[in-house]
Amino acid sequence: IEGLADACKALDIPVVSGNVSFYNETNGISIYPSPMIGMVGLIDPVERAVSQWFKNDGDVVLLLGDTHDEMGGSEYVRVIHHREQGIPPLLSLETERAMHTCLLQAIEAGFVCSAHDCSEGGLAIAIAESCLSRPQGPIGASMTLAPDISDMRIDAFLFGETQSRAIVTVESSNVSEVQSLAQTAGVPIRVIGMVGGQRLRIGSPDLETPWIDVDVDVMYNAWMRKQ
Repeated sequence: IEGLADACKALDIPVVSGNVSFYNETNGISIYPSPMIGMVGLIDPVERAVSQWFKNDGDVVLLLGDTHDEMGGSEYVRVIHHREQGIPPLLSLETERAMHTCLLQAIEAGFVCSAHDCSEGGLAIAIAESCLSRPQGPIGASMTLAPDISDMRIDAFLFGETQSRAIVTVESSNVSEVQSLAQTAGVPIRVIGMVGGQRLRIGSPDLETPWIDVDVDVMYNAWMRKQ
């Protein structure tokens, strides 16, 4: 509760109501004792609303924020290793606010084609969801990136849930503008790839074979079965 209060103060978020229930269950099974937060807001003008899915072939993919070696409490650990444990990623409210400021300025200036937070599942899942959630059908992307820490495990890099990160796409002509906004806000930014094609490829510049290379239609069919 103290953490929620600190975040609301740091991000200037008013709390207008609250409710406490001690009997949250699904099919007779209790849920985790976690606070659930619902938020509403205004987008003005509404024409500036930005969705999460990749838009057009040739759009440049940017990563806002740094990635740290943090796997505790992640979806990857739960799904792959069947464990629900570990120290959650650290959160700097100052860093979070800076990222929000940078992203909002880029959106208000009309530079941003899509934006997706890096949350459950980490960087790789944010990229995959951006490929798959497009209403017109899935679209591919090619990513070339490397861990910020030389000895970081690749699974930690791809699926760790470091906070204060976002995947953003822009037209190639606007890359320098967004980089300038990020530099002013003190937000790390890097070009990590390009939208286009029918496959999602994620790899290191030092490797001939990517870590991930899959047809987006195959991904989409698997994703829809889980919806």
